[in-house]
Amino acid sequence: MRSAVLAWLLTAPLAALAEGSAPCWYPAEVLSRHFGVPFGAGKPETDQVLGAGCKYSDDHDSISLFIGTIPPGQGMPTEMLRKFLIGPGNEAGPIPGDPDGAAVIRHGGDVSPFPGIIYERQGHTLLLHITGLWDRGHGGEAEALNAWNEKLAKLPRVPQ
Repeated sequence: MRSAVLAWLLTAPLAALAEGSAPCWYPAEVLSRHFGVPFGAGKPETDQVLGAGCKYSDDHDSISLFIGTIPPGQGMPTEMLRKFLIGPGNEAGPIPGDPDGAAVIRHGGDVSPFPGIIYERQGHTLLLHITGLWDRGHGGEAEALNAWNEKLAKLPRVPQ
């Protein structure tokens, strides 16, 4: 499995890295209202291996929302891509009845838990996660983690 992922990574089309392949989908105001965190404008991150992403941060750059987007047609089977993005030692807990097949990422091993979901929509695979919450007194307990994952899952889905 890992060798198949590695082979795909080495031969993946460079089109995924093209500018604009993963826009900053949301206005900062929408995210700030939804999460209750004063996010600034998204900053594109086009140096991602499997596409591009966007990072929204608070005014101290301590709480960040990352949205990674892998466009359709990258040649990797969806299930293999999901396993790669979720990461070794982590699990994906499906969200029952989710129309986009969203799953909550549960971190294992030595990885400290942080909110994250993955889903597919219109051929795109999207990975969303929030970091920095625990350092700023926004959670840490399982209930808080679940609440933040719920907020990620309820964010209006993109692409529209």
